[in-house]
Amino acid sequence: MLLYLTLAGFLISILVLINLRNSNKANIYLLFFLLINNIYALSHYATVYSNSKYLIATMLIHFTPLYLLLGPFFYFYVRSLLVDDYRLTKKDYLHFIPALIILINVIPYLFKGVDYKLAYANSVMENPANLVKFDYLFISPSLNFLLRPIHALIYVIFSIVLIYKNKLNLTENSNQPTLIFKWL
Repeated sequence: MLLYLTLAGFLISILVLINLRNSNKANIYLLFFLLINNIYALSHYATVYSNSKYLIATMLIHFTPLYLLLGPFFYFYVRSLLVDDYRLTKKDYLHFIPALIILINVIPYLFKGVDYKLAYANSVMENPANLVKFDYLFISPSLNFLLRPIHALIYVIFSIVLIYKNKLNLTENSNQPTLIFKWL
């Protein structure tokens, strides 16, 4: 079931991509948010359900830095809908620093050979507790797994606050702001 939901998610991402030219440019953040969510779901499927050490070796750690981009892309999407400006400022690029840190953290795994990755995937298949038995550069796998939901929750809270603040500042008499708030 997870695989089918993930495939449906990729299909929705493709539809957003196809309609990106004709739609609000803020949807580019929605596209990246959906793609990363689907990659995460696919890696979960690979690890828990697939029984394929090749799929596990590919999906398990390679995409970990992307997961810390979920929060920023969600926040940028909400903000760009509310202020009707999809462009990032120089200050916005600071939101990508946690993902960059995790990328540096997983570099040892990225440059390991296929045999090493398959052996690691095999050990995870034998005992899922081995998932956190990997030597990153400076952030432990346990802390890495804990940071992801906390990081995403912080961005959800920021987005809710942003929505609330914009709703208080709502002065237009048109239906457009009301539709945006209902959508969000």
